[in-house]
Amino acid sequence: MTPKALVMIISLAFMMSVGGASPVYAVDINSDFEGTLVITTPDGEIILVQPGESIPEIAPGSVLEVFDGQFAVATAAGDSVVVLHLDHEVTVADGASLEFIGTEDQGNVRVVNGPVTVLTNVGEEIILNTGDEYIIQSQSFLPGLPATAEGRSTGFSPDDDSIPDSSDIDDDQDNNDQGENQDENEDS
Repeated sequence: MTPKALVMIISLAFMMSVGGASPVYAVDINSDFEGTLVITTPDGEIILVQPGESIPEIAPGSVLEVFDGQFAVATAAGDSVVVLHLDHEVTVADGASLEFIGTEDQGNVRVVNGPVTVLTNVGEEIILNTGDEYIIQSQSFLPGLPATAEGRSTGFSPDDDSIPDSSDIDDDQDNNDQGENQDENEDS
């Protein structure tokens, strides 16, 4: 082999390994996924996948935010991907794989090949091994949560014999509303 041919072969091999060829994607999602998925690539590109659309190749280091749907994801050694669902982060890395089913209010992670790390919505880290399952539950369906707003008195009691009508409205509030509207009209 001539030195010129050898240099050309080495140059070609170097170009392909450094970026002359398309990247190798070692994160795989089954192609029959049906659901809504937002993919954020490591370089910040955001890709929305809606029901019926095909999933593009997933670059290692991507974040997959799943709103609903069912899929399997697998990584190669040295690669990782994060699956987000209901404020939980599931990290799949280094040859791990899982099956995921998610709805608007819960998700189910089943580890096919582990370990897989789950960071819960309260910051707890859980390690799941092969065969383990983890249920992600929406906070709105968890028991014992405080009410989101306190009730406000209407001034009416069911025991009161009087029937409320518009004359019961506080005149001071009406005057305040009119004053605000007048100020808005003067600004125009």
